[in-house]
Amino acid sequence: MKILDRFPAGKDVHSSHPQNTSPQIRPQLTPPQFRPQHASHFHSQPSSSKNAPYTQFRPQLTSPQFRPQHASHFHSQPSSSKNAPYTQFRPQLISPQFRPQLTSPHFHSQPSSSKNAPYTRFHPQETSPHFHSQSSSSSSFTFAPYAQQEDEEESSTPQEEPSTQKDVGDESDNDLDFYEQLFGNDDDYEDDEEDEESQHCQQPSPLREAYNPPNHMRNLDLEIIDQPTETLRLPQSLPVDAGIEAGMQFHDKADCVRAIRHYHIKQSLDYAVKQSDSDRYVIKCVHTQCPFSLRASYRKKSERWVIGRISSHTCASLVLSHDHRKLDANVICDSIVSLVRNDISVKMDVIIAHVKEKFNCTITYRKAWIAKNKAIEKIYGGCEQSYHDLPQWLMVMQSYLPGTVVQMETLPAAFPNGSHCPGDMIFHRLFWAFHLCIKGFPYCKPIVQVDGTWLYGKYKGTLLIAVTQDGNNNIFPLAFAIVEGQTKDAWSFFLKNLRRHVTPQPNICLISDCNPSIKSAYDNPENGWNDTPSTHVYCLRHIAINFMREIKDKQLRETVVNMGYAINEPLFRKYHDEIRLNNLEALRWIDNIPREKWTRAYGGGCRWGHMTTNIYETMNFVLNKDTRHRPITSLVQSTYYSCGPLFATRGRQAATMLDSGQDYTEQCKNQITDAVHKASTHQVVQFDQVNHTFSIRDEGRPMQIFKVNLREKWCDCGTLQALHLPCSHVIAACSSVRQAYQVYISDVYKVANVFRIYDESFAVVQDKGYWPQYQGNKLWVNPNMRRIDKGRPKSDHATLV
Repeated sequence: MKILDRFPAGKDVHSSHPQNTSPQIRPQLTPPQFRPQHASHFHSQPSSSKNAPYTQFRPQLTSPQFRPQHASHFHSQPSSSKNAPYTQFRPQLISPQFRPQLTSPHFHSQPSSSKNAPYTRFHPQETSPHFHSQSSSSSSFTFAPYAQQEDEEESSTPQEEPSTQKDVGDESDNDLDFYEQLFGNDDDYEDDEEDEESQHCQQPSPLREAYNPPNHMRNLDLEIIDQPTETLRLPQSLPVDAGIEAGMQFHDKADCVRAIRHYHIKQSLDYAVKQSDSDRYVIKCVHTQCPFSLRASYRKKSERWVIGRISSHTCASLVLSHDHRKLDANVICDSIVSLVRNDISVKMDVIIAHVKEKFNCTITYRKAWIAKNKAIEKIYGGCEQSYHDLPQWLMVMQSYLPGTVVQMETLPAAFPNGSHCPGDMIFHRLFWAFHLCIKGFPYCKPIVQVDGTWLYGKYKGTLLIAVTQDGNNNIFPLAFAIVEGQTKDAWSFFLKNLRRHVTPQPNICLISDCNPSIKSAYDNPENGWNDTPSTHVYCLRHIAINFMREIKDKQLRETVVNMGYAINEPLFRKYHDEIRLNNLEALRWIDNIPREKWTRAYGGGCRWGHMTTNIYETMNFVLNKDTRHRPITSLVQSTYYSCGPLFATRGRQAATMLDSGQDYTEQCKNQITDAVHKASTHQVVQFDQVNHTFSIRDEGRPMQIFKVNLREKWCDCGTLQALHLPCSHVIAACSSVRQAYQVYISDVYKVANVFRIYDESFAVVQDKGYWPQYQGNKLWVNPNMRRIDKGRPKSDHATLV
């Protein structure tokens, strides 16, 4: 058999091929003393790279019919990297038609251009019998494999390949065993790196060209990749007790100045600014004997402000002052922004205590009030700008929730000389009601509770609210208005739009306080409350407050409240007699108010059991408690953003009850359950032939007999008339004649009707960039509404008349 010469290590021989001038490696015969004992052995010549340990051949096994008979051609691509661990050869056996001739021992070697390639695969060029070697860009590399040899004489006739795998390795049962027997185990080979003996392999065949990935793809550190991204997070303001030192970095100049100022306020020190521009900030101590100075500048490389040089204060304040020259309203505003955002109605005492704890200074009430107003403007915008933005927001509400009613009254704008100012208008009054609230009112109780509350801020005003209640006794908002005050014209504006756009149904009960402006607006025929039957009654809470103002007797006040809540006439007369026995003046004051206006016993059931206007419950459960402190546009927005989640939450609750098969609301269900248990103790006597009138003896009340008339929906206890729910006496009468008592439960208490109230949702208002543009006149605040008195307005606990 013919034996291939071994390549001389470290020596490049140029090929005489006319079309290829790249270096060629010519094989030489291996001396007999270096010839392996078994055929198809290959020895790899280590790379000339300084750090490459060795080069390894690993042939790919194929089926027997594709195994070559003799040595085949290889294309070697040495690595150009100095740090590559080793170069690995994996010859693949190919079919006979692609087997190279023994007389063409040349190989084509394409070196890698990458410096960090982990290994290099050698691939043959099937169409060329030459082995062209192109030197690497990083280091020279020469490959010198051992030629294949046999124990017999050298021959030019190719040796036939074994017919089966056992001809090559008798111990092998499959390809994996054949591979391990032929080439050994990879792990064993790696552990024995110092052994330079080459592995035994079958006759090699050409390989495809290896892919050398880019440098950045081969050197990925997975541990670094898995770590979270680190971002430079510098505090917006330096903690006042952290001190300042050279090398501190800040986002911008404002943060740097704020940190320096906070430190000096906390330490009761003072400084004077010597230079301040866009690139530098230099300060010195106000005391000439003190060597303190500080220099901060903008660094273009890091794009940060850095404290570069600082010296210590040698002066010290012997007595801490109650205030500080640098602690102005702007500094306090920045400090309390988060506090005001969480609770815009925060008290001044809380702000003063906060500043005392943070800056070790006690500020005045006036400075705290000014700082709070600055914080409100910083969060919600200025009052004047809020009026400019109001028309656009009103247009947005009508755009995102079609059917929303908006009525705004304005005054003409004029110059100081009296001439008309075109393109401008002055705000006067505003009424708005959401479409979903208007649509849900027919399924609620036919009552409307109205009341007003003062607005806080730079400009005066009054917020008017109309609410009702659903069948589950939840407060349901109907309409809102912002007016100049609780005047006759303001209430007429509100009640007229309320009647026209929201509550045109007959038999509506209007509950309000005793304000004569409301009574005058209700009685005005132009407002429409007398066109269809309706009732106007008074809030019992306001009656009790006015009673205390006139009589000033707390014990009798409780008796007056009990008179109002009395559910039947006998109980009302009982409390009435108590007042007559104690104070005749109080009795005369009470009797001057018509009983049907403020009592449940004489109300005829129009109040549905509700005796007050629930303005504070409305503010707490429907609106945000800080709504009155906001500028006008933010106030109107708060009504939208409060009603949206309210509809979603109650809608889910109603849908859950409806899906569970529940017919009536929880409030109704609980009351009916109690009445059914009491009805089992009643004695029923029928007094007519058509099952209409009954006499019910209540065992729970000593010697109490109640008349029940099912046709007229009457019971002496008054529950059926006042609450529109069957009492225990009505249930006992219905049970005695096998009649369903559910017919006496109002449809308002049905879960299906409650679900109809909240079956639709408020639309989500997108970012301001998606809003429609307002092209109308510019809205201005009425300068006459500006507060003249300095300081905060007084809190109103109730609207008294």
